[in-house]
Amino acid sequence: MSESAVGHCVEPSFSIHRNSNAEVTMIEVATPGCTVRYQMIGSTAVQSGPVTGNLHDIDLFHDAVARLPFVQAVASADNQDSVSSLEQ
Repeated sequence: MSESAVGHCVEPSFSIHRNSNAEVTMIEVATPGCTVRYQMIGSTAVQSGPVTGNLHDIDLFHDAVARLPFVQAVASADNQDSVSSLEQ
């Protein structure tokens, strides 16, 4: 795996889905190489559905997502104790 391939899964874009109470129900994270959906179940972010993309990049992708301040801010703002659940 080349370093350039890894780089494709480091800076995701986000699509935040909210319910009628403005609570986050799903976070969709996408890069040129990977797409992952996280369903919010209570205060836990659970991967929803298959990961699409280069399977060799998936662990790095999850690590990058867990460290992104945006994801942590969304999770902590809506579910005060959920940041650790994104790091699994």
